[in-house]
Amino acid sequence: MQKVSRISPESASDEVKAIYKEIGRATGGWIPDFYQSLAQRPALLEGFWKMQGSLIFKGKVPRHHREMVNVFVSLKNGCEY
Repeated sequence: MQKVSRISPESASDEVKAIYKEIGRATGGWIPDFYQSLAQRPALLEGFWKMQGSLIFKGKVPRHHREMVNVFVSLKNGCEY
């Protein structure tokens, strides 16, 4: 299986670092591998983060309920975290 390389926060461009900063504020400083992979295409990272941020970190449903749904879906799909 082919692997997608990640862009670490330390080696990211200024554009990607700015997006990572937003993600880090929402996640307690952690930048998940998925976002580091999307950073290969900064416009894709930014667009996905805006969508994901609206779905997960905003809204009327409590955040912990939204996160439980994410965990459940991840487990059903065999994700490791």
